[in-house]
Order: sequence, then structure tokens, then C-alpha cells
Amino acid sequence: MILFLSAILQETDKILPKLQQYTKLIEVLIWPITVITGLLIFRKQINKIRVKSFKVDKTGTVEVNLFDKQLEKAENENFLYLPGKPSAKSGGNIKPKGSQAKSTHQKRSHAESTYQGLLELDSIMNQKLIKLANEKEIDIISNTNFALVSQLSDANSIDSKTASQLKSVIELIRIGSSVPNLTQKQVEKTKDLFNNIRL
Repeated sequence: MILFLSAILQETDKILPKLQQYTKLIEVLIWPITVITGLLIFRKQINKIRVKSFKVDKTGTVEVNLFDKQLEKAENENFLYLPGKPSAKSGGNIKPKGSQAKSTHQKRSHAESTYQGLLELDSIMNQKLIKLANEKEIDIISNTNFALVSQLSDANSIDSKTASQLKSVIELIRIGSSVPNLTQKQVEKTKDLFNNIRL
């Protein structure tokens, strides 16, 4: 019996290092196997994720293009988007740099970059909101565009749809200011949206 037990112990000493190696291998492989299994189980749901909101640049960096997403949302939810055709009672009438102004009310943009174009739009919006607040004799608490829109809405000087449209444009300006590769077309769409708001 003692010989039998000693033989088992000797075999166990030979098998134990192999078992420890297998255990370590399983510990290393368990997470990749879990992830792959999860991807296979949920592949239909993963495929439904909107891929067009992601862009991959030349270096392989993935960028979420929030500006395009917000612009599309603003166009679909809040605006009757008519490119190049500002409404009769438009709030902006900002013309792109190099275009000819058709009347004295339309202003030509002096922006030399897309970022400057957004800043110019923000400034013009701010001036118009302050002017409207002064016309309606509303005490201005804050000069920020969001605060002005809220004050004008609370005083029933603008309706809720106009307030929503203005807030969408303000959000586009905020997001666009941080997008390094913003295009002139995107800025022009934002200006068109503002021009189509009836103030």
C-alpha cells in the first residue's frame, strides 16, 4: 500500500506542473473568449449601430462626428430646411464670404475660417437676441445666447418652437467650435438654419 501511495505521489508531482500551466493558460484566455462569445451572441444588435457617425482618418484615429449628427437632428426635428432661401422674416441673412449682398439688410461674412464663421454667427445671434430683448423691454440677466433665449421664451416674446430652433443652432455652434475639420458646407448649413428662424 505504501508503494502504491508513493507511486501516486510521484505521478502527481509530474502532472501538477502541467495542470498549473493549463490553469494559467485558461486564466489568460478566459476574457478574450468571453468577449468573442459576447460579440457573436449580440452581432445583430452591434450591426444596427450607426457606423456613419464615426470617421476614421489617415492615422487610423476614430472620430465621432457629433456635429453632423446634431446638424441632421436639427434639420429633421426643428426646421423646415430650405438651403439658400432664408425666410421673409429671417433672423440672420448672413452671406458667405465672397458672395454679393442683394440688399442693405444682408451682411457679407468676413470670416476666413470655419471657426471664425461660427464665431461670427454666434455674435450676430447674440446681437439680435439682445436687440429683441431690449425691444420687448425685458431685463437682461445674462448675455449668453442660451440665457437670452430662455428669457425671451419665458416672457412669451418668442414661441417654444423658435426657442427650440435657436437652442439647436447654439448647440451646433458649440459643437462645431471644437471640431478641427469642420467644413465650410457645414458652417453654411448652420447659417441657413439660423437664417430660416423667424425672429
